[in-house]
Amino acid sequence: MTGDSRFTNFQYVKQLFSERSITFERGLATPDMNSKVDKNILSLLTLLSTTFSSQSSATNDNHSLQSTSIASLHILEYLIRRYDVHARENTAHALLICLWAHHDEFIILDKSGNAVSLYNRILQLVNVTEISNQSWIFLRPYAVKDSPPPTRSTFAKHCAKNDALILQCCLLAQNMAKLAVSVKDNNGETDEFQDTSNDMEIDVFDDENEYKCSKGIAHVISFTAALLVETLTLQCKEHSTVLESTLRTMLPFILASCGPDEDRNSSVSLCQCSDYRAWGYILCTTLSQNSVLSDTTKEVVLNTIVAGITNDKKSSQLSVDSLDSITDAVVVLIMIMGQDPPSNEFVEKLKGSMKKKKGVQMTSDVVKSFLNYGCAMPYSTFQKVVHIPFLAPALGCVKKDRGVDISSFLFSVASMGIAMLEFSSQETGKDEKNEGLKILQLLVSYGQ
Repeated sequence: MTGDSRFTNFQYVKQLFSERSITFERGLATPDMNSKVDKNILSLLTLLSTTFSSQSSATNDNHSLQSTSIASLHILEYLIRRYDVHARENTAHALLICLWAHHDEFIILDKSGNAVSLYNRILQLVNVTEISNQSWIFLRPYAVKDSPPPTRSTFAKHCAKNDALILQCCLLAQNMAKLAVSVKDNNGETDEFQDTSNDMEIDVFDDENEYKCSKGIAHVISFTAALLVETLTLQCKEHSTVLESTLRTMLPFILASCGPDEDRNSSVSLCQCSDYRAWGYILCTTLSQNSVLSDTTKEVVLNTIVAGITNDKKSSQLSVDSLDSITDAVVVLIMIMGQDPPSNEFVEKLKGSMKKKKGVQMTSDVVKSFLNYGCAMPYSTFQKVVHIPFLAPALGCVKKDRGVDISSFLFSVASMGIAMLEFSSQETGKDEKNEGLKILQLLVSYGQ
């Protein structure tokens, strides 16, 4: 552990593994001291969850990965023996979360040389019935010796019935994003999720100052995405839609992953973690396929996605990565807006928004065509879409490389753009004409 800067550069790690910790006794410590120790342990377990992967099993020949996993096992053992992390409710819960993404992957050898799932071994130590919300009680049968590890389908089945588990899954993904984008503050101190590694496991910045996830972090985020997709699919099969309580639980996390940070004082935004942004896009698409989102919810999601792209500094310069990022966003926009064809009620609302905000009137012919060929694009989204950088080449990639039909998207954008050119009022005509010209320029660029 002393040679791994991911651990040695954290102040809380130094406190947990100092010489004084050798004589530390939970039962003799004050409640305040135990609370501080628990906080340090929770932070360490978050970091530790990124050090296990399917490549780090006991049968792997890669020495560096094996060394990392063995060191992590030693850390877990010390936390269990010295700090009783398996016996205290807060830390026992975090211990299960720490190894959640590796529940059926990481295999250790017992004293007899038999392969054993590490997650099963932890379940033998943790009394899941004593965790207050009882969310993990279904894991009790897997604590039996020689039982197979729980599968992802098992977790998905229980997540579909328990929003508390869905919340923990979303929090796990969010904590991984925090770990990926965390940076040193002005005083040179590290924050709760600060990573200062310069090895292959953790890369915080590349040469273009782009935030990137390590393989370990990406693995955990991918696991949570796959688990939530399976959960939403199961809910849809049982209830014909995603439950409203589940949507309310997930939506704040999805918006945070897709859009800019609302806290202007924050130095980083979680959507700058590309894997976390992809996590949000996947869940947006899954929700649109498995539930009927209200117009208000849909508008908020669409505008958040567009804001995340337009406010992304790396998207201001055309590159392979930025074009891929914009293309991914446009695909999600099209899939959400194409969930249902525009209704008469939607178009009437669209007409009212355009007339109220810009003094623009859509003719009956445009309205009729919009109903037949357009998509459910809110006017507020249209106003933001025209500012997406490199939209024309992105649309080309969407159609050619992704095989997604963009005709209804283009028709909707063109209809509103032309309406702004034809019917803008004299007071605001200049602005509307500029936005309309932007649309025509987009169509010409796409045609070229």
